[in-house]
Amino acid sequence: MKYLKVIRITIIMISIMIAYLIYSSEYSIKPELNELETSIEEFLEENVTVIDYIKVDNTLSVYYTMRSNDIIGFTTLYKGINSRYQIRNASFNIRNRVLQGEPFKTNRGDYLAIIGTNYDDKISSFSIKTYSGEMFSENVHDKSEILTVFGVDSHTQLEKYQLYDKDNNDITEEMNRYITTKESSSTGKGKAELFMMYVLCFTTILIGYGISRLFIARDRRSII
Repeated sequence: MKYLKVIRITIIMISIMIAYLIYSSEYSIKPELNELETSIEEFLEENVTVIDYIKVDNTLSVYYTMRSNDIIGFTTLYKGINSRYQIRNASFNIRNRVLQGEPFKTNRGDYLAIIGTNYDDKISSFSIKTYSGEMFSENVHDKSEILTVFGVDSHTQLEKYQLYDKDNNDITEEMNRYITTKESSSTGKGKAELFMMYVLCFTTILIGYGISRLFIARDRRSII
């Protein structure tokens, strides 16, 4: 009967909608500064100030500070099919270097984010070397805060950096004096893998499909 076919389709559509709601509860963050700030604060249970963020492939690289600017932090948010984002992990470190490196991975490859402060706007450019031997440079003369991303061949960390003024003078040592500590401390927080969420979404759709099949059997009996 026609009405049974409508019921079957309705059940499947409802199961898909429920699965989508489950998915959307994980991928719920809009790429807006205020929402990013609130979401990171809830994730870390700390007050944060988002300094800058940049889209890289299917991710958002977010640079933030904590605790009166003494702590520098970074997180990578991942984009879902609903065009919203999810936090999977976040890290923060003591400001013991002018520039810090944060490796991350997207759906297209490996990257290294460089974050830091351009103290008194004296830094016009910088160059870096990674532990994998790759070298990069960037012009930052118009930036008071630094967030830039380099594509790398594999997962790697920042080994060293050189800082230059507008006349191309090396001011690395001068800028290092702005750092009040040489102590190294890194903390991070992550969440469980998304495997169970995907299993739950798939199971919800499968149950809906299974229930809809009952109406096919009923439809056949009514024809007989």
